[in-house]
Amino acid sequence: MVLGDLLRRPCKLARYRLPPLGPELDGFCNWLDEQGYSHSSLRLCASRGSQFNLFLRRRGVTTASQIEEEHADQFFSRRRRTEQASWLVDTRRALRLLSRFLTTRGVLKPCSQAPAPYEELLDRYAHYLENDRGLAASTARSYRFYLRSFVEALDLRDVRGAIADLTPQAVQDFFCKCARGKATTTRGHIRLGLRHFFAFCAREGCGGGHLAEAVPHVYSYRLTDVPRQISEPDAHRLLDSMDRSTAVGRRDYAIVLLLYTYGVRGGQVRALRLSDLLWRQSTIRFPACKGGRQVIDPITDAVGEALLDYLRNSRPHATCPVPGGLPHRARTHSSDAGRSSLYTSLLAVKESGARRWTARASRFAARLRLQTVGQRSLHKDHRRHAGTPRYQLDLHLHQGGLSNTRSSAAGLAGRCVMSDPRFRSVLASRFESYVALQRAAGADYRGPARILGRFDRFLFQEDWPRPCLTQDIVEPYARSLSRLAGGTRYGMVCLLRRFCSYLRQFDLDAYVPDPGCPRKNEVRADLYVFTESQVKALLQAALQLPPPNSLRPISAHTLFDLVYACGLRISEAIGLDLADVHLTERKLFIHKSKFQKSRWVPMSPSTTTALGRYIERRTTLFPATPKDPVFVHLRGGRFFRQTVYSDFRQALRCSGLRGGKGSPGPRIHDLRHAFACQRLLEWYRQGRDVNALLPALATYMGHACISYTQTYLHATPELMQAANERFHHNFRNNVLRQGDSQ
Repeated sequence: MVLGDLLRRPCKLARYRLPPLGPELDGFCNWLDEQGYSHSSLRLCASRGSQFNLFLRRRGVTTASQIEEEHADQFFSRRRRTEQASWLVDTRRALRLLSRFLTTRGVLKPCSQAPAPYEELLDRYAHYLENDRGLAASTARSYRFYLRSFVEALDLRDVRGAIADLTPQAVQDFFCKCARGKATTTRGHIRLGLRHFFAFCAREGCGGGHLAEAVPHVYSYRLTDVPRQISEPDAHRLLDSMDRSTAVGRRDYAIVLLLYTYGVRGGQVRALRLSDLLWRQSTIRFPACKGGRQVIDPITDAVGEALLDYLRNSRPHATCPVPGGLPHRARTHSSDAGRSSLYTSLLAVKESGARRWTARASRFAARLRLQTVGQRSLHKDHRRHAGTPRYQLDLHLHQGGLSNTRSSAAGLAGRCVMSDPRFRSVLASRFESYVALQRAAGADYRGPARILGRFDRFLFQEDWPRPCLTQDIVEPYARSLSRLAGGTRYGMVCLLRRFCSYLRQFDLDAYVPDPGCPRKNEVRADLYVFTESQVKALLQAALQLPPPNSLRPISAHTLFDLVYACGLRISEAIGLDLADVHLTERKLFIHKSKFQKSRWVPMSPSTTTALGRYIERRTTLFPATPKDPVFVHLRGGRFFRQTVYSDFRQALRCSGLRGGKGSPGPRIHDLRHAFACQRLLEWYRQGRDVNALLPALATYMGHACISYTQTYLHATPELMQAANERFHHNFRNNVLRQGDSQ
């Protein structure tokens, strides 16, 4: 394979063959073809090599032996300003392959740089992780990768001394810089890598053991991601679209069929070897991946035929993993009509050797796994079972269902843009650093930042002069919170305690307050469970809100009805956009609610009809786009919570459920409690198994655990009567009848 087979235009071919790299590009393309790279990869590497060649000509380089490492650094630094990240990644990979080829040809001398002073320390750190901590080799490599940038910033002449001189502020600054914008898993690797490293340094006598406490906790929430899958018809259509008359098609068909049939990960398929195919036992053994356990499953007829077809007719003779194997020598390509564009985009394999899966292919494999899990029984002897309840397999009810989350949204569930508080006290810099550190750890931290802003205003008003908190200022602030509810006061003092613990890293004299009596999970004294007749009276009173014939009474009526009928939080209801309402499918999409959870919420036909009528009236008065809010006030903007609370109190007074101004009464959140109790009552009346349906109720309400849903379940008279009737029915039909038969 030479450049003439890739390029047809003579002028372009002549430009590619200009010195200093042009004479080597023909051999480079032949070398890549021998390694098994596709035509598109050859064309990409030749194009990037030609661009680098033109850059070298402008720098006055005439022969390939004059190329130095600085030339590549200058080339990337110049292009980084204008090119996209994907271009830089492809170019770096192409130049790395070109450098390897020129080194094997003897044109370039092998790089013989002395190892950095910290490499020996990192090697012993990786050995410590694998042998003493018992971590997997891949996990140790991940920790070492993120730790390298931290160690590089230290004094390279004396790494041990630099570690001993580290301060908690330097560690936290690095964490904020490195973890900001990263995924939760990546932030967790950075955090654990730092903590293990400081423990290792303390063991080696380098000091720094106390710095492990300076690394913040990473915030992660359960069931926050929206599960996705490829439907069964789409999976079959994908398999049918592959051209099995070619070597590549047979290999691709075997890979996708393994993913779809067994629900394993892409890495497990990549690591398969010939010895893992136990033909005599009719089983296939997938190597240990996540969790460290092997998976042994029976070979189905379809999988066996696909593997045999690939092994007999397509796989080269070599001792390497299968079905990845060595790259295929066959270069025949089918037409675009016979190939699947979805498969081409998701399963593009671009590296030789063991053929690693790309990130897109891994996500595609995860979708196939999710589709397969609910369709086959797992072998208890070989596969670890997750501790999550079964209701997660109901993808149409699970939190998020089959939808993709949006890339950006406001920080609160209500999607109202909120500005951060301005800290003005003597500790303003510490407040700002603490908030930035928590946000780098994955927390939204808008609510806690406002609470810290309240404490900052207290310090500013008291004219506190010292950059350290003592008992003389902390205790008066805690006493000023006495008028708040017990749970609210306890949460604010706990937040202050965490901030004081943060300050103690810099000043050992900082006072850390006692949170007081822990908050107990007791039922609120002012909790109110609405009955059906009271809800009807409330909704009827909402239609009487002034001004008449305006959008306000209809908005209040529909909003209260939706909160009660679907058990929504008020922040979720006022945060709905028009794009989140799917009337034809009768469901709502709740985006990034409490604890960053997203979920689908099905609606009843009557609720769907009422919501559709309101949206029709709302869009007539205020034309809107899909990103505009569903519920709007008289000026067409999104509802504020205080506006909703005011309308709710006024409707309560009109319905007789609340006294005059200043008197206590039900909250709008009590409608969510009423929904949960009413749902249980309906299940009792229908004769359903309530215990089996509680996980579904927890998912519907956006809870990660059933224990959180128990807060909303109360012993109302109607519910107790239904439970009593069921008990007597079961006792009469089961216990007494068995006694008579004996």
